[in-house]
Amino acid sequence: MNSKDLKRLIRLSPVANSRLYHLLRFYMKRRGMSAVMNKAGISNKDEKNMASLMKEAMVKYRWDFDECIMYHYAELTGSDRRAIVPEYEKNIFCDLVNDNNDAKIFDSKWKSYCHFKDYYQRDCVRIEDTDDLQLFFTKHLDFIVKPDSAACGRGIAVYHAQNKDNANYLIDKYLRNGGGYIVEELIVNEPITQSLHPSSLNTVRIPTVRYDDRIEVVHPFLRIGRGSAVVDNAGSGGIMGNIDVATGTVYAAADELGRGYEIHPDTGVPLIGFTVPKWQEALSIVRQMAQVIPSVRYVGWDVALTPKGWVMIEGNDKGQFVFQVADHRGFREEFNHIRGELIS
Repeated sequence: MNSKDLKRLIRLSPVANSRLYHLLRFYMKRRGMSAVMNKAGISNKDEKNMASLMKEAMVKYRWDFDECIMYHYAELTGSDRRAIVPEYEKNIFCDLVNDNNDAKIFDSKWKSYCHFKDYYQRDCVRIEDTDDLQLFFTKHLDFIVKPDSAACGRGIAVYHAQNKDNANYLIDKYLRNGGGYIVEELIVNEPITQSLHPSSLNTVRIPTVRYDDRIEVVHPFLRIGRGSAVVDNAGSGGIMGNIDVATGTVYAAADELGRGYEIHPDTGVPLIGFTVPKWQEALSIVRQMAQVIPSVRYVGWDVALTPKGWVMIEGNDKGQFVFQVADHRGFREEFNHIRGELIS
């Protein structure tokens, strides 16, 4: 049994509902509090109070440390805190509604590519597949390297090789370190989406819930890069812009520290009121993708609009509920309804 399966087994056990378990969980994870506080700019004099709040949040509400920052725990009432669906509870929900074996397909970017190749609309190879890699470099000298199993944009690098030999040189370090990466044809946004932040690929996260007779889209959001980042993940400093499902228009935006934005701080492009181009096409594509592996009923789909149209970046069988950050409110009532309909 691997660590992911063990965590799933524990989450689904009766002990996971006890305060004692989450108190133990707090003490096991507390060494990570300092890093979260430092990233949020918590002053030394406030660290003790914040540590106490983080402990309370984890034991009483199952929140992780970063969620205390994202959702401004100290400023919320008890009812507001209960309305937030935390990452831990979201994971339990996904454990229950998604087939465990099929969900593991999404843990691997390569397996995902093999299942959803028609929606990627670009070339992708495993770094260990030497012959395929050499063929890839005859067609693409601009490419992106991704760890096969990492999340939140970690370990991703973009390369612009001058020739095939230079491309092989750039890749050699990954092979010497044991591989475990994929190499993808580099894609770019179409001009309107690219204008939000030109140096990153700006994507849209569109979560879907698959019921017996229909597929519903739940709280999509735009993901926009910051600074010199080539990825748009909030965990890498990016901004999330919540999208109205009916119109494709951004109505609220925030970063992972819960700071709100009306315009992009680097480019000055207005975020509130930005309408995602070809929005209905994006909804149509994710609904198609949601039918490819029907046993995985909740997925957060990352898609990007390119000059060729919408393409799949990846699927997330435990896609985060971070749209609650920009909304400044939880979606407990709606979540309970979804959960109740899926788990009878």
